[in-house]
Amino acid sequence: MNTEEEKIILYVVFAVLFIMSIILISGYAPWLVAGYNTATKKEKENIDEKKLSRIVGVGILPISALVLTMALLIDTLSTFFIYIFVLFTLLDTVLMIVAANKYSRKR
Repeated sequence: MNTEEEKIILYVVFAVLFIMSIILISGYAPWLVAGYNTATKKEKENIDEKKLSRIVGVGILPISALVLTMALLIDTLSTFFIYIFVLFTLLDTVLMIVAANKYSRKR
């Protein structure tokens, strides 16, 4: 695979993540959140859908920014950036899960 094909793939991934993030931040797509669809009706009653969507949307936004950075700087990035990307993504995911469990519950 050459650099141009890799850039196209990264731009597509960025676009998908960015669009999903905007939709989630708007608060109208809780069905995009993994686990929400599999929750029972009783469990869904205890969840504030808009807060959950916003938390996940805000969490996805920096990941999409890192993907865009990779696409723009693919020719000059070192492999160390990949390690940073993976570490940041894992940390961001953990923070999203903690925030979703703490702040999206109805009181």
